[in-house]
Amino acid sequence: MGPIAIFWDIENCAVPKYVRPKDIAGNVRKSLQAHLKINGSVVTFSAYGDFSAIFERVKEGCHTTGIKLVDVPNGRKDADDKAILVDMFLFALDNREPCSIMLISGAIDFAPALHILGQRGYTIIIVIPFGVNVSSSLKNAGKYVWDWRSMAHGEGFEHGDKRVTPHSSEKEKAMCTLGASSEHKELTSHVQPPRGVSDLKGQIVRLLELSGGSLSLFKLHRAYDKMYGRSLRVSEYGVSKLSKLLGWMDDVIIIEGKDRDEFVYLRSSRRKGTKARSSR
Repeated sequence: MGPIAIFWDIENCAVPKYVRPKDIAGNVRKSLQAHLKINGSVVTFSAYGDFSAIFERVKEGCHTTGIKLVDVPNGRKDADDKAILVDMFLFALDNREPCSIMLISGAIDFAPALHILGQRGYTIIIVIPFGVNVSSSLKNAGKYVWDWRSMAHGEGFEHGDKRVTPHSSEKEKAMCTLGASSEHKELTSHVQPPRGVSDLKGQIVRLLELSGGSLSLFKLHRAYDKMYGRSLRVSEYGVSKLSKLLGWMDDVIIIEGKDRDEFVYLRSSRRKGTKARSSR
Protein backbone atom coordinates (compact mmCIF):
# COMPACT_ATOMS: atom_id res chain seq x y z
CA MET A 1 0.00 0.00 0.00
CA GLY A 2 3.01 2.30 0.03
CA PRO A 3 4.45 4.51 2.76
CA ILE A 4 2.49 5.59 5.83
CA ALA A 5 2.66 9.04 7.42
CA ILE A 6 1.36 9.56 10.96
CA PHE A 7 0.34 13.00 12.22
CA TRP A 8 -0.43 13.11 15.94
CA ASP A 9 -2.30 16.00 17.56
CA ILE A 10 -0.88 15.29 21.01
CA GLU A 11 -3.02 17.90 22.77
CA ASN A 12 -6.21 16.45 21.33
CA CYS A 13 -5.17 12.82 21.85
CA ALA A 14 -2.85 12.75 24.84
CA VAL A 15 -0.79 9.78 26.00
CA PRO A 16 -3.37 7.57 27.76
CA LYS A 17 -3.04 6.73 31.42
CA TYR A 18 -0.85 3.71 32.18
CA VAL A 19 0.87 3.89 28.79
CA ARG A 20 4.58 4.67 28.82
CA PRO A 21 5.41 7.39 26.27
CA LYS A 22 8.35 5.34 25.01
CA ASP A 23 5.91 2.55 24.05
CA ILE A 24 3.60 4.69 21.87
CA ALA A 25 5.52 4.40 18.59
CA GLY A 26 5.98 0.65 18.89
CA ASN A 27 2.37 0.05 19.93
CA VAL A 28 0.99 2.03 17.00
CA ARG A 29 3.23 0.18 14.53
CA LYS A 30 2.27 -3.13 16.11
CA SER A 31 -1.42 -2.31 15.70
CA LEU A 32 -0.90 -1.40 12.04
CA GLN A 33 0.80 -4.72 11.43
CA ALA A 34 -2.41 -6.48 12.49
CA HIS A 35 -4.28 -5.01 9.52
CA LEU A 36 -4.48 -7.09 6.36
CA LYS A 37 -4.77 -4.24 3.88
CA ILE A 38 -2.30 -1.73 5.34
CA ASN A 39 1.12 -3.24 4.78
CA GLY A 40 3.35 -0.24 4.13
CA SER A 41 6.09 1.06 6.38
CA VAL A 42 5.85 4.16 8.56
CA VAL A 43 8.15 6.76 7.01
CA THR A 44 7.20 9.69 9.22
CA PHE A 45 5.64 9.90 12.69
CA SER A 46 5.23 13.45 13.98
CA ALA A 47 3.60 14.82 17.14
CA TYR A 48 2.34 18.41 17.26
CA GLY A 49 1.62 20.59 20.27
CA ASP A 50 2.86 23.16 22.74
CA PHE A 51 5.63 21.10 24.28
CA SER A 52 6.41 23.71 26.91
CA ALA A 53 3.23 22.51 28.64
CA ILE A 54 3.94 18.78 28.25
CA PHE A 55 5.82 16.65 30.78
CA GLU A 56 9.50 16.08 30.07
CA ARG A 57 9.11 12.29 30.30
CA VAL A 58 6.51 12.41 27.52
CA LYS A 59 8.80 14.44 25.27
CA GLU A 60 11.80 12.23 26.00
CA GLY A 61 9.85 8.99 25.54
CA CYS A 62 8.51 10.09 22.16
CA HIS A 63 11.73 11.61 20.87
CA THR A 64 13.90 8.59 21.73
CA THR A 65 11.58 6.24 19.81
CA GLY A 66 11.63 8.15 16.53
CA ILE A 67 8.62 10.43 16.92
CA LYS A 68 9.40 13.88 15.56
CA LEU A 69 8.30 16.59 17.99
CA VAL A 70 6.92 19.70 16.29
CA ASP A 71 6.66 22.43 18.91
CA VAL A 72 3.75 24.76 18.21
CA PRO A 73 3.37 27.46 20.90
CA ASN A 74 -0.22 28.28 21.81
CA GLY A 75 0.17 31.95 20.96
CA ARG A 76 -1.84 31.63 17.73
CA LYS A 77 -5.29 30.14 17.33
CA ASP A 78 -5.28 26.61 15.87
CA ALA A 79 -1.54 26.85 15.19
CA ASP A 80 -0.97 23.13 15.69
CA ASP A 81 -3.83 22.23 13.33
CA LYS A 82 -2.36 24.45 10.62
CA ALA A 83 1.10 22.94 11.10
CA ILE A 84 -0.33 19.44 10.70
CA LEU A 85 -2.24 20.43 7.55
CA VAL A 86 0.88 21.93 5.96
CA ASP A 87 2.97 18.82 6.65
CA MET A 88 0.14 16.56 5.52
CA PHE A 89 -0.10 18.22 2.12
CA LEU A 90 3.69 18.32 1.75
CA PHE A 91 3.74 14.56 2.33
CA ALA A 92 1.01 14.11 -0.29
CA LEU A 93 2.99 16.18 -2.80
CA ASP A 94 6.12 14.09 -2.25
CA ASN A 95 4.34 10.73 -2.22
CA ARG A 96 1.89 9.74 -4.89
CA GLU A 97 -0.90 7.30 -4.14
CA PRO A 98 -1.12 4.56 -3.13
CA CYS A 99 0.03 5.57 0.31
CA SER A 100 -1.62 6.09 3.68
CA ILE A 101 -2.12 9.12 5.92
CA MET A 102 -2.99 8.54 9.56
CA LEU A 103 -4.34 11.40 11.65
CA ILE A 104 -4.54 10.98 15.41
CA SER A 105 -7.03 13.66 16.41
CA GLY A 106 -10.71 14.33 16.90
CA ALA A 107 -10.66 17.92 15.60
CA ILE A 108 -13.24 18.67 12.90
CA ASP A 109 -10.92 21.26 11.30
CA PHE A 110 -9.12 18.43 9.50
CA ALA A 111 -12.25 17.09 7.79
CA PRO A 112 -12.15 19.13 4.53
CA ALA A 113 -8.48 18.37 3.83
CA LEU A 114 -8.89 14.67 4.57
CA HIS A 115 -11.92 14.41 2.30
CA ILE A 116 -9.89 15.98 -0.53
CA LEU A 117 -6.92 13.66 0.02
CA GLY A 118 -9.22 10.65 0.17
CA GLN A 119 -10.85 11.62 -3.13
CA ARG A 120 -7.39 11.79 -4.70
CA GLY A 121 -6.68 8.17 -3.84
CA TYR A 122 -4.87 8.39 -0.51
CA THR A 123 -5.90 5.91 2.18
CA ILE A 124 -7.07 7.96 5.15
CA ILE A 125 -6.90 6.50 8.65
CA ILE A 126 -8.43 8.52 11.48
CA VAL A 127 -7.67 7.60 15.09
CA ILE A 128 -10.08 9.34 17.44
CA PRO A 129 -10.03 9.92 21.22
CA PHE A 130 -12.06 7.46 23.25
CA GLY A 131 -15.37 8.61 24.75
CA VAL A 132 -15.47 11.93 22.90
CA ASN A 133 -18.27 13.02 20.58
CA VAL A 134 -16.36 13.34 17.31
CA SER A 135 -18.05 14.96 14.31
CA SER A 136 -19.36 12.59 11.65
CA SER A 137 -17.80 14.90 9.03
CA LEU A 138 -14.36 13.98 10.32
CA LYS A 139 -15.08 10.27 10.69
CA ASN A 140 -16.64 10.02 7.24
CA ALA A 141 -13.38 11.32 5.76
CA GLY A 142 -11.55 8.17 6.83
CA LYS A 143 -11.51 4.82 5.12
CA TYR A 144 -10.73 3.45 8.57
CA VAL A 145 -11.73 4.99 11.92
CA TRP A 146 -10.08 3.53 15.01
CA ASP A 147 -9.84 4.13 18.75
CA TRP A 148 -6.74 5.91 20.06
CA ARG A 149 -6.70 4.29 23.48
CA SER A 150 -6.64 0.78 22.00
CA MET A 151 -3.81 1.63 19.61
CA ALA A 152 -1.75 3.42 22.24
CA HIS A 153 -2.02 0.39 24.53
CA GLY A 154 -0.88 -1.88 21.72
CA GLU A 155 -4.20 -3.75 21.84
CA GLY A 156 -4.74 -3.51 18.10
CA PHE A 157 -7.20 -1.42 16.16
CA GLU A 158 -10.83 -1.32 17.22
CA HIS A 159 -14.13 -0.34 15.71
CA GLY A 160 -17.59 -1.08 17.04
CA ASP A 161 -17.63 -4.28 19.08
CA LYS A 162 -14.78 -5.98 17.23
CA ARG A 163 -11.08 -5.68 18.05
CA VAL A 164 -8.16 -7.05 16.09
CA THR A 165 -4.84 -7.50 17.84
CA PRO A 166 -1.42 -8.40 16.47
CA HIS A 167 -2.14 -11.98 17.63
CA SER A 168 -5.56 -12.35 15.99
CA SER A 169 -6.17 -15.05 13.41
CA GLU A 170 -6.14 -14.21 9.72
CA LYS A 171 -9.89 -14.81 9.61
CA GLU A 172 -10.51 -12.33 12.43
CA LYS A 173 -8.28 -9.76 10.76
CA ALA A 174 -10.10 -10.17 7.47
CA MET A 175 -13.52 -9.80 9.09
CA CYS A 176 -12.51 -6.63 10.90
CA THR A 177 -10.66 -5.20 7.93
CA LEU A 178 -13.72 -5.55 5.74
CA GLY A 179 -15.99 -4.29 8.48
CA ALA A 180 -13.91 -1.16 8.96
CA SER A 181 -13.62 -0.27 5.28
CA SER A 182 -15.36 2.54 3.45
CA GLU A 183 -17.65 -0.07 1.92
CA HIS A 184 -19.27 -0.45 5.33
CA LYS A 185 -19.42 3.10 6.64
CA GLU A 186 -22.35 2.34 8.89
CA LEU A 187 -19.96 0.52 11.22
CA THR A 188 -17.34 3.24 11.44
CA SER A 189 -19.27 6.48 11.12
CA HIS A 190 -20.32 6.67 14.74
CA VAL A 191 -18.51 7.26 18.01
CA GLN A 192 -16.99 4.15 19.53
CA PRO A 193 -19.46 2.74 22.09
CA PRO A 194 -18.46 2.25 25.73
CA ARG A 195 -16.34 -0.83 26.18
CA GLY A 196 -18.48 -3.83 27.04
CA VAL A 197 -18.11 -7.50 27.66
CA SER A 198 -16.73 -8.21 24.19
CA ASP A 199 -13.82 -5.84 24.82
CA LEU A 200 -13.19 -7.25 28.28
CA LYS A 201 -13.17 -10.75 26.78
CA GLY A 202 -10.31 -9.77 24.49
CA GLN A 203 -8.34 -8.51 27.48
CA ILE A 204 -8.99 -11.67 29.50
CA VAL A 205 -7.95 -13.86 26.58
CA ARG A 206 -4.74 -11.90 26.17
CA LEU A 207 -4.05 -12.16 29.90
CA LEU A 208 -4.55 -15.92 29.84
CA GLU A 209 -2.35 -16.29 26.76
CA LEU A 210 0.48 -14.53 28.57
CA SER A 211 -0.13 -16.73 31.65
CA GLY A 212 0.30 -19.98 29.75
CA GLY A 213 -3.38 -20.57 29.05
CA SER A 214 -4.72 -20.68 32.61
CA LEU A 215 -4.95 -18.64 35.78
CA SER A 216 -6.43 -19.06 39.22
CA LEU A 217 -9.82 -17.35 39.46
CA PHE A 218 -8.72 -16.06 42.86
CA LYS A 219 -5.67 -14.34 41.32
CA LEU A 220 -7.38 -13.03 38.19
CA HIS A 221 -8.32 -9.66 39.70
CA ARG A 222 -4.73 -8.92 40.74
CA ALA A 223 -3.28 -10.10 37.43
CA TYR A 224 -5.74 -7.96 35.48
CA ASP A 225 -4.91 -4.89 37.56
CA LYS A 226 -1.17 -5.46 37.11
CA MET A 227 -1.42 -5.92 33.34
CA TYR A 228 -3.91 -3.20 32.45
CA GLY A 229 -3.34 -0.73 35.28
CA ARG A 230 -6.98 -0.65 36.37
CA SER A 231 -9.25 -2.68 38.60
CA LEU A 232 -11.67 -5.25 37.24
CA ARG A 233 -15.00 -4.12 38.70
CA VAL A 234 -17.64 -6.71 37.85
CA SER A 235 -20.44 -4.39 38.99
CA GLU A 236 -19.78 -2.24 35.90
CA TYR A 237 -21.10 -5.14 33.83
CA GLY A 238 -24.28 -5.63 35.86
CA VAL A 239 -23.20 -8.73 37.81
CA SER A 240 -22.05 -9.38 41.37
CA LYS A 241 -19.60 -12.25 40.78
CA LEU A 242 -16.61 -12.64 38.50
CA SER A 243 -17.62 -16.21 37.66
CA LYS A 244 -20.95 -14.95 36.32
CA LEU A 245 -19.17 -12.39 34.17
CA LEU A 246 -16.78 -15.00 32.80
CA GLY A 247 -19.74 -17.23 32.02
CA TRP A 248 -20.65 -14.83 29.22
CA MET A 249 -17.31 -15.66 27.63
CA ASP A 250 -17.74 -19.43 27.57
CA ASP A 251 -17.10 -19.54 23.84
CA VAL A 252 -13.40 -18.92 24.52
CA ILE A 253 -12.82 -19.78 28.20
CA ILE A 254 -13.91 -22.41 30.71
CA ILE A 255 -13.90 -22.53 34.52
CA GLU A 256 -13.02 -25.66 36.48
CA GLY A 257 -12.74 -26.46 40.17
CA LYS A 258 -14.42 -25.11 43.29
CA ASP A 259 -13.88 -22.20 45.66
CA ARG A 260 -10.19 -21.22 45.84
CA ASP A 261 -9.27 -24.10 43.54
CA GLU A 262 -11.22 -22.63 40.63
CA PHE A 263 -9.14 -22.03 37.52
CA VAL A 264 -9.89 -20.15 34.31
CA TYR A 265 -8.64 -21.81 31.12
CA LEU A 266 -8.53 -20.87 27.48
CA ARG A 267 -10.62 -23.41 25.59
CA SER A 268 -7.86 -23.66 23.01
CA SER A 269 -5.41 -24.77 25.69
CA ARG A 270 -7.57 -27.62 27.01
CA ARG A 271 -7.77 -31.09 25.56
CA LYS A 272 -10.88 -32.00 23.62
CA GLY A 273 -13.48 -33.65 25.76
CA THR A 274 -12.62 -31.73 28.93
CA LYS A 275 -15.77 -31.25 30.91
CA ALA A 276 -16.20 -27.61 31.90
CA ARG A 277 -18.46 -26.25 34.57
CA SER A 278 -20.95 -23.71 33.29
CA SER A 279 -20.89 -20.59 35.44
CA ARG A 280 -23.96 -18.97 34.02
